[in-house]
Amino acid sequence: FLEDSFAGADDKEEIIECLYRWLAAAVLGITYKYKRSLYCFGPTDSGKSVLLDVIASLFPQDAQTSLTFEMLNDRFSPARLVNSRLNIVREVKKAHLKAGGFDSETFKTAVSGEPLEGEIKHGAHFTFSPRVAFVSAANGAIPLTNEGAAVYNRISVIHFRNQVAKEDQDIYLIDKLKAETSGILNKIMNAGVRLLNEKYLMDPPSSQELKKKWSSQLSSTLAWLNQVANPIHKKIPQGQLKQHTTPTANIYSNYKRWCTVEGVKAKGKQAFWNELEALGAVRRKTNSGDRANITLRKSPQLL
Repeated sequence: FLEDSFAGADDKEEIIECLYRWLAAAVLGITYKYKRSLYCFGPTDSGKSVLLDVIASLFPQDAQTSLTFEMLNDRFSPARLVNSRLNIVREVKKAHLKAGGFDSETFKTAVSGEPLEGEIKHGAHFTFSPRVAFVSAANGAIPLTNEGAAVYNRISVIHFRNQVAKEDQDIYLIDKLKAETSGILNKIMNAGVRLLNEKYLMDPPSSQELKKKWSSQLSSTLAWLNQVANPIHKKIPQGQLKQHTTPTANIYSNYKRWCTVEGVKAKGKQAFWNELEALGAVRRKTNSGDRANITLRKSPQLL
């Protein structure tokens, strides 16, 4: 199945080896040590769902969750990771610009097994260190907003490029693979022996190329907004205009300095404001000049 799925890829052997080593870390509960998740990318009917079904069959049902990137950022969902050993998302949704995309901070923390805040509805707050293997599948790019290498270093992309025609699909394939679970686990454990001698989880060349491409396409405006600015103010209390707005000239100059620090090409002023306004920013003239409903966090290198 894997040979067919990755046939034609220049790095086929690396993809398969990466997959087996990650599976070994997942079964052993140590993916957090390598700070790595899997992102299965490719067209419909290319084998992504088959692989996810096989992975899911290796874990008890009550030890699985399916929190999306978006759900990881809500108030109560992260607490569900306490007893989870596998978080599996079968279809990642695209990030929408007006919704602000999905911030990656909680995702990075959870994948790395670092302390995470949990909260139970009408219950207690607590801190825990997740021990969860994260795997997801999608037809599109990783829908995370943060720019830079940090989030991509926590993901290996498994590129499925071979679409299988409906008439050529084996409807019993999942059953056949599950019947060979003992053999699959044996190969996984052999890969685990090789993995334990490594400090890092290998990342196939095709994965690195895709992440580089997707990183270059991320919105620098959105990344700046997430990292440097407080959330755009929807309503400004009476008499608190100055505390909840910033001069527009300061906003753009701060964005340009951020781009320089991050090594990102800055957008032109008009393109920047067009995108920012699509995210909910409002420019208006006041007694103290043009201002927008954005406040900036204090950062010595940017302010």
